[in-house]
Amino acid sequence: MDMPTALGHHRAGRVAEAAEGYAKLLLADPGNADIFHLLGLALSELGDVPSAIMFLTQACSLRPTQSNYFLSLAAAYAKSKQFDEATQTYAHALSIDPDSAYAYFGMGNIMLAMGNADEAEQCFAKAAGLKDDFFEARYNLANVQKSQGECGKAIENYRHVLAVAPDFGDAHHNLGSALHRAGRLDEALSSYRHALPFGWPETHNNIGNILQEQGLFDEALASYRSALTVRPDYAEAHNNIGNLLHRLGERAAAMEEFREALRLSPDYAVAHQNLGDLLMGLDELDEAIYHYERVLADPTLAVRASFQLGVAKTKKNDLDSARRSFQMTIANQADHVDALFNLGLVNGRMLQLEEAERCYREVLRLAPDHVDAHINLSALLLD
Repeated sequence: MDMPTALGHHRAGRVAEAAEGYAKLLLADPGNADIFHLLGLALSELGDVPSAIMFLTQACSLRPTQSNYFLSLAAAYAKSKQFDEATQTYAHALSIDPDSAYAYFGMGNIMLAMGNADEAEQCFAKAAGLKDDFFEARYNLANVQKSQGECGKAIENYRHVLAVAPDFGDAHHNLGSALHRAGRLDEALSSYRHALPFGWPETHNNIGNILQEQGLFDEALASYRSALTVRPDYAEAHNNIGNLLHRLGERAAAMEEFREALRLSPDYAVAHQNLGDLLMGLDELDEAIYHYERVLADPTLAVRASFQLGVAKTKKNDLDSARRSFQMTIANQADHVDALFNLGLVNGRMLQLEEAERCYREVLRLAPDHVDAHINLSALLLD
């Protein structure tokens, strides 16, 4: 097989045939750095990353001033999660070509994979600045900015991406997300609707969330149903339908939706929380407690769940457990006024009067106009 044929296989996606051709060509020309490079790329695409690294390393040895060879080697290291080696190799590529946007882009992806968002943002910004039409770099930059709460910057960069790549559906969708977070609901809807032709259930779901915020409940329900048409096992859409139905007072139907969300995703903490709230409202306390306990492992929801557990256990007159739940809430959020007040109530009922007084005084330090805390503290002091 000659080189044009092997390259033709590669470009057509017949990667295994291309790799076979490169290997044969390499036997005939064992010092050809380009063949080592191409074979390494093909092997990486086929998932044989260790062999890819071996051939790409040889290509770099044969031609140590070829920066794109080092970019390929760094990408292979990154693919195998050898992040230190990948970072060092990208740095070497930059020592050869200091203006390599692709090296900064690769380093940004590594920083992101390692959880270093600030460093990732700097790398993506550098890559986008070096190559203005490098929309992938600017898209990643916008994603990092959105995740960091920098919605204004993210919106600007998503718009820049779409000016270069107007059919980039992910950018339309994520621009909608950034606009939603910024409270620009009509603009967010417009962006999400541009993403609808790409057929993602998340887009329908997010449109439903905005429509629900705007009080357009029928339209919101239709959007959630559209999400389920695209993906019938989409637990989040069932959960959101449950929230909407609960809001409309249709408790039985809401409960069915929450249960279906949990059937599809048994560890879905938000659905456990929502079902717990609904059951609490129905005074089905044992089952509510079960669902709140399933939420505690989620650090973003644990404060509220532990507080609700305390309320449910207080209703059951399980005061010792209630006290522990409120203490857990306060341990995670020391200024949680409602937890402190309820802990004061529980301590009072358990005749732990000094502890109750301490709780009420802390409530009043945080919320000086808390009427019930004033009343309860006065009653304690009179006793």
